[in-house]
Amino acid sequence: MPDSNPAHHGTVDIGSNGIRTSIVTLSPHPRLFRTVYANRIPVSLHDAQYNQSSNASASATRQSIPSTTISTLVAALRSFQRTCADFHVPGENVHVVATEAMRTAPNAADLISEIKCSLQWDIQLLSQGEEAEMGALGIAMSVPAVQGLCLDLGGGSLQLTCVDTRKKPARPAETQTWWEKVKGRGLSLPFGAAALSRRLAAAGKEHAKIKELRQEITMGLRQAVKGTGILKRHGDLQELALYVSGGGFRGWGYLLMALRENYPIPWINGFSASAHDFFDVESVEKFVNSATTSGKGKAKPGKIFGVSKRRLQQLPAIRLVVQCLAEALQGMKVGDVTFCQGGTPLGILFSQLSSEDRVALSHGEAMQLACTPEPIQSFHRVHIQPWSHSPGIVSIDSGNGTLVDILLDSVPTTQALTDVPHPHVLSSIPALALNVNTHQHVIRDIRASTALRFPISSEFGSTLGITHFERAALAIMLVERWGGKKELPPTDLSTWQALCDIVGEAVWWCRYLGRAAAILGLVYPAARTVAESVPDRPSELPRGSSDDGLAGPGEEAAPAPERMSFRKASEDGLHVCVDIDEPYLTDEVRDAVKKWEKLINKRPRMGISCELKAALRGSLRQGRETTVQG
Repeated sequence: MPDSNPAHHGTVDIGSNGIRTSIVTLSPHPRLFRTVYANRIPVSLHDAQYNQSSNASASATRQSIPSTTISTLVAALRSFQRTCADFHVPGENVHVVATEAMRTAPNAADLISEIKCSLQWDIQLLSQGEEAEMGALGIAMSVPAVQGLCLDLGGGSLQLTCVDTRKKPARPAETQTWWEKVKGRGLSLPFGAAALSRRLAAAGKEHAKIKELRQEITMGLRQAVKGTGILKRHGDLQELALYVSGGGFRGWGYLLMALRENYPIPWINGFSASAHDFFDVESVEKFVNSATTSGKGKAKPGKIFGVSKRRLQQLPAIRLVVQCLAEALQGMKVGDVTFCQGGTPLGILFSQLSSEDRVALSHGEAMQLACTPEPIQSFHRVHIQPWSHSPGIVSIDSGNGTLVDILLDSVPTTQALTDVPHPHVLSSIPALALNVNTHQHVIRDIRASTALRFPISSEFGSTLGITHFERAALAIMLVERWGGKKELPPTDLSTWQALCDIVGEAVWWCRYLGRAAAILGLVYPAARTVAESVPDRPSELPRGSSDDGLAGPGEEAAPAPERMSFRKASEDGLHVCVDIDEPYLTDEVRDAVKKWEKLINKRPRMGISCELKAALRGSLRQGRETTVQG
């Protein structure tokens, strides 16, 4: 293909419940996996091998995939091949993988041959271990960091893998990366949602058979969990984190989201639930029954966002897996359960990356990537280093002269601070600084509303590697940057409140940083510091003066000073001053500082009494200072 785009990759995931096709671009950064096209082909190879009679339960043995299903699949893939051509995807960048349903099909070789002859595409038929590995890698690509047990619930099978993307080599001689440790460690069980649905249908209402099936699943899960090696590492963890993906678990996650009235973020990726909520099958079942039946007792499927009619039909099987998992993990303290987009295609794409690009993104880095169309050479890294005697306290390294660094300096970093900012609030600061004036071009009346939805919709809303907490925190910060809640229309107030509920007590720090960003955005309307652009600082001093950063006769040019800065002006670090150069100290900037000070005055006190002071300098040269007690 003469005009092919080497950054574009096409993937085909031939699963048990359906066929997923997608085209992603590895630009501007390979780890983003921006989707430019996605589609689902409703062809179930699992059903095709069993439901070939009017009585589905009668097809107890696996049969060959019918020729009509093969023809339908090949025609759909031929259509996707044309789509790849439209997007200039190089032929060598198309990856076709198949999992459980094709792996166990009696006539799998015929289907593979037909696709090869018709499309000249080779199919990578994944083994059970490879499927588990690719699923785990897909999960690792979906969220900032993974440290726990990954589970992928597909239609035909359930995969379990122990993953730790943050694990550093225990010894200097150990050079094995986290993805190399995943290889060969995954386990696969025949407990997919479609497979279990068939077995439950065969059991009918015979309680003995259902009990036997439940014992089989629980025992299999218990042995698999032990086989992943997570039990050896669990002693080092305060609690075991679960990371789940696959259509079955995603459907369960959407039900948990629906249980939270007016939940504001529509995408499942990055959503977290407590272990209690995840394993509370009674509440989920009660909700589904009320949501899918009318007042007359008639069914009304498809009324729950994110949950298809087919997924609702598989709900008894998914519920059974959740119940058996809870039993298999008895005796272990399970922490939060994080839902991930995951998927085999993401794992396949990850395997195509260089070792340098495979390094996991930390919290906040995916947000920075989503903020710019250009490649990022280096990240603004927020180093969160807790003090041993006060686990919640943080220290931040900055000082490169960017908007990010100026905003970071507004955060008190002191052992005397008891109401500390959440680490993921801090990791969101670079994205806030990079978006401080993103919505400046929007008409004033809808700036706050547009900023509110920016992190949860559009391209940013579908960026991988960002948690729901980070999205909510950034949304609250950006709303505050454009005037706060009072600037939102009535239709947005419930969304704003729902986002505040996600971040909980961290909402004050989000508002604090948003108001600090409002000052920053006014002083730097082009969102560039002096250090990042050609100095354009106005000055009434004559050229060559020692204070204007320009060189006089026989002098070296001094660095151009910044227009503003935040600084700690007391030994305890709780007195924060904002220094603003006089030419930029407009009435609008003064008002923004007053709003920031007003919020500081309302700061809630937690634990040991402490205070936060803000000071406004009228001029860097005159040194007039106003102090407000917090």
